[in-house]
Amino acid sequence: MTSSQIFYIALALTAFSVAVAIYSMLRRSLQEILGNLVRLQGVSTFYERVLLLGLVLTSVGWALDASFFQFLRLSFSQHAGLQ
Repeated sequence: MTSSQIFYIALALTAFSVAVAIYSMLRRSLQEILGNLVRLQGVSTFYERVLLLGLVLTSVGWALDASFFQFLRLSFSQHAGLQ
């Protein structure tokens, strides 16, 4: 693996970790609010999972958006130089 590949993996893992940390801080409050508002355990669980999925996809997508396209450009240019 090249250093740029390791960088992008580390960037994705860092973004994922930040999203999970935010989720863990919000989870208890979200459970209390949904418990008082909806009073259905299944709905509360669904909204918690939607929040986690949204946080993870947003943070990883934001972190890798511009960087990933730059990585692809560099990879293709290096590959073209090898031929």
